[in-house]
Amino acid sequence: MGFFDRKAKCSVCGKETGLNRYRIADKRWVCPSCFELAGFTKVKPLDKPIQKMTAIEIQEIIEKNGEFDQEIGPEANKRTTALLRSAKKQLSDEKIMYWVYGVYKTKSLGNDTIRNGLFIATERQIFFYAERFTGFETESFPFSNISSLEIGKGLTGHKINIIASGNKSEMYGINYGQVDQFVEYARSKIGKSSSTPFAPVSVDVAEQLRKYKSLLDDGIINEEEFIAKKLELLKL
Repeated sequence: MGFFDRKAKCSVCGKETGLNRYRIADKRWVCPSCFELAGFTKVKPLDKPIQKMTAIEIQEIIEKNGEFDQEIGPEANKRTTALLRSAKKQLSDEKIMYWVYGVYKTKSLGNDTIRNGLFIATERQIFFYAERFTGFETESFPFSNISSLEIGKGLTGHKINIIASGNKSEMYGINYGQVDQFVEYARSKIGKSSSTPFAPVSVDVAEQLRKYKSLLDDGIINEEEFIAKKLELLKL
């Protein structure tokens, strides 16, 4: 079967697909729908080239993504789903309980900075995640450090203020996510410490981890090498 044959059968869903199909291992094909359900995009580099993936591997990814879609809820659109998937990689074994998406305002070098991103409530913390041109940015607010959480609503959407360790962090323009559930859940957890407390991570270690994560994303090091370096830096 040649590449320019008009029709081929998708090895994942079994449906016929046209020329916009994708070649996978064993000279088989996958249709655009299954390609998208697996979380692949034409512009985002894959951890493993799709040409080397089997139909079974892609099906497993689709099933796993289906479970993740249930975890994040129906409020997520294509953009926020992609962000939540990326954020999940930084959360390790923590489950996403509730989330909101808006404009995060904080101070950097004495100046106000704003960026679009997520507030994610887990069992341990409120976790901020945003993508940057060269990578990503995160910030952690352990529930044990939060003294209060304020909510309001303006013309641009909801606003949430987190008061933690004497500092205020603000997200406004919130029009996506589970605002009411997020606030109710977060308030129920405020002041409570996790049964598995966070190990303090210095700024230098955090920067090193970001550097090695970037090397992993670029394919310069593999997953095993990244995990080994992460354990070494965190002294686990």
